[in-house]
Amino acid sequence: MIVTFYTKEHCPLCDKGYREVETFAKEYELSIRKVDIYSDDTLLEKFHLMIPVVYYESHELGFGQLSADELEESFKQIEKEK
Repeated sequence: MIVTFYTKEHCPLCDKGYREVETFAKEYELSIRKVDIYSDDTLLEKFHLMIPVVYYESHELGFGQLSADELEESFKQIEKEK
């Protein structure tokens, strides 16, 4: 299973957030797909004020100030609703 991490270059908040995503993903054996929002105009328009943003399938797990605990809580809720 994969989580998608939307980011951009030279973003300290994204760097910090990625470490939180790594912690969360490792616990659930998830792969991380890193996507630079500047690679696609649609992504840039959608996420430019929110990054970093984390998605699992079509569900947003979190954005901005990320924490592994909050990502885990969102993930569990999504899995519970399946």
